[in-house]
Amino acid sequence: MAEQVEILRDRWGIAHVYGDSEEAAFCGCGYAMAEDRIFQMVLRRRVVQGRIAEILGSGPGDRFVQQDRKSRIFALHRRARETVAKLPVETRRCLEAFTAGVNAFLHDRQGELDPLFTRYGGTPEPWSAADCIAIWDHLGQRFSFGWENEVPTTREAEEPLVVEPLVDDVAHI
Repeated sequence: MAEQVEILRDRWGIAHVYGDSEEAAFCGCGYAMAEDRIFQMVLRRRVVQGRIAEILGSGPGDRFVQQDRKSRIFALHRRARETVAKLPVETRRCLEAFTAGVNAFLHDRQGELDPLFTRYGGTPEPWSAADCIAIWDHLGQRFSFGWENEVPTTREAEEPLVVEPLVDDVAHI
């Protein structure tokens, strides 16, 4: 990248990213995020790809295998690739700049990554814009609180509401 980017850490370790352009700043943000969280990012990517059991085994009660199946059924990563292809050019450019920052970090730190990589999965694959979108989608689902119960909740909501006892109680006030 020909543009300049500067990442400064304050006394609490918070990254402050300055760039000559929006793309340079996004690249710096990707680099800084990777510095702080690359193992978590790679682990979460494996979750959305349906590949966590590859490195953690089947898990207690086949938990990780079941999680992989669910991720593959939802096809988050495939849908993310489709989403990236449909993004407006400016948005895609910024996302690709962020991705370039993550990959620059991976390149700069070859052989010096968190020891957890050695234990659970070796060298991470290059980052992609689709990885960002898939993780964002997954986190959105995760924080939607109870999406698994949506059908039963909808069925309950469709049942007729019994208001007679409520009316009687109000009449006595």
